[in-house]
Amino acid sequence: MRTLRTVTTLRTLRTMTTMETSRTLRTMTALRNMRTLRNMGTMRTLGTVSTLRTLRTWRSMRIMGTMTNMRTVETYQPAGWTGSGQHVGPSPVDLAYN
Repeated sequence: MRTLRTVTTLRTLRTMTTMETSRTLRTMTALRNMRTLRNMGTMRTLGTVSTLRTLRTWRSMRIMGTMTNMRTVETYQPAGWTGSGQHVGPSPVDLAYN
């Protein structure tokens, strides 16, 4: 759910930049985001930094997930094969047919 909150925050920031809704301005989130907008250049606001960190973490988690999956695929080997890809013992095909 943290990702969803981040997306909402970014959407609110975008809305506030155009100043489309006055309802958004009344909420506490909007006040916090206004402070974030003001300090965005200096990156002093914890809100901005944590939002960026959340996005980066989420992206890293997705990439890490992919890498883990790839590593799992690499780790899997059929019977009779060594890690270096050399075959040891009878071929699995021979075992199946004999």
